[in-house]
Amino acid sequence: MPDHVHMIVEIPYRGEREEQSPSPTMGIADIMCAFKSITTKKCNIFENCPKRQIWQRSYHDHIIRNEQDHFAITEYILNNPQNHTENTYTIKSAENFDGTEEK
Repeated sequence: MPDHVHMIVEIPYRGEREEQSPSPTMGIADIMCAFKSITTKKCNIFENCPKRQIWQRSYHDHIIRNEQDHFAITEYILNNPQNHTENTYTIKSAENFDGTEEK
């Protein structure tokens, strides 16, 4: 998707007893901050556009609570590109991030 991204993130827990108030090793906010920072730096280096902002400030999260929810979200993510073919930002003849031509 040229204008947004979907992902499933599994947050590991520290400690041996998850059933008793597990504490995550890092939160989703930390993960999203790192993801946005790293990808912005790489894109800006690749495009030779220092200090360009490519991400919006916020994000939407959802806790997956069971297998049915996980399946539904996975299907949504996999089908999302086909559902947005008419998006005005869709690039018809694009190059991949590594510079190879899209097939």
